[in-house]
Amino acid sequence: MLAEIKNLKKKFKEVTAVDSINLKVKSGEILAILGPSGCGKSTLLQSIAGLEKPDQGEIKINNNLVYSKEKNIFLAPDKRKISLVFQSYALWPHYNIFDNIAYPLKVRKKSKSIIKNKVKSVLDLVKLKGTEKRYPFELSGGEQQRVALARALIMKPQILLMDEPLSNLDAKLREDMQSEIKRIQRQMDLTIIHVTHNQKEAMGLADRISIMKKGKIIQTGKAEEIYCNPCNKFVANFVGKINIFEDENLLLRPEKISINCKTGKKNAEIIERIFLGNIIEYKLRLADKKNRQNIIVQTSPEENYDIGDKVVINY
Repeated sequence: MLAEIKNLKKKFKEVTAVDSINLKVKSGEILAILGPSGCGKSTLLQSIAGLEKPDQGEIKINNNLVYSKEKNIFLAPDKRKISLVFQSYALWPHYNIFDNIAYPLKVRKKSKSIIKNKVKSVLDLVKLKGTEKRYPFELSGGEQQRVALARALIMKPQILLMDEPLSNLDAKLREDMQSEIKRIQRQMDLTIIHVTHNQKEAMGLADRISIMKKGKIIQTGKAEEIYCNPCNKFVANFVGKINIFEDENLLLRPEKISINCKTGKKNAEIIERIFLGNIIEYKLRLADKKNRQNIIVQTSPEENYDIGDKVVINY
């Protein structure tokens, strides 16, 4: 394991932001910490980085103890061999791209030749060759994100921490950056801990996902495991859409329900239709007198129904 967190706790006055968390991070993996705003995921990341001092527990990075309440150990952030990419990118507006990326090396008083070669190398890696003399305001959001990533990578960290780094990008740029992060991660054999509230982003990027709620990790596993076998209703609702049939104690994803106009398990009426390109999403109201709940069904575009159509569903 490249990182191991044991019984970690962090409180802010009366609020417990991180509550007895135990977590292992494998070498060379992308682990996504996924949860709603305020669940404690950024506090967890900042505790690993050394920007927050926990109240209890311990943190190991590459088998080195960087924090322990019991042993009174708290290693400074610059001693932990990690890098952090912020949501806001945190670029210096008055520095050009070269100086923004070179900053960590200049602080450590590296020679000009080493700085020049390393900046060139990471610019090539993030596909920003030729932008050295430009300034952040001259770049797009996606390009600024690449600069922030290059600056984080220039020190060759043991772990790259990413705190909602794609949240300021539009959907297409977000997908492009996900692919770029995965390419760079494979090329450099990086270990990444990626914090996000976007479940599609987590599922598209990570090897494993840890779901957080109110300071606790509820479930950790591969995307398929969490989506297909959620451990409780919270996880089921947070990762994708879910239909809960309370009368049958049954949870079903929208794509697991089929519609037709002939025979089926339950009668229903189409009350909403949304065309999403590769699928059509319908909202249906069940016609059962004892169960008038609304459910969501997703079908292929060929299965076309109109609002007001009386249908039956199968599952």
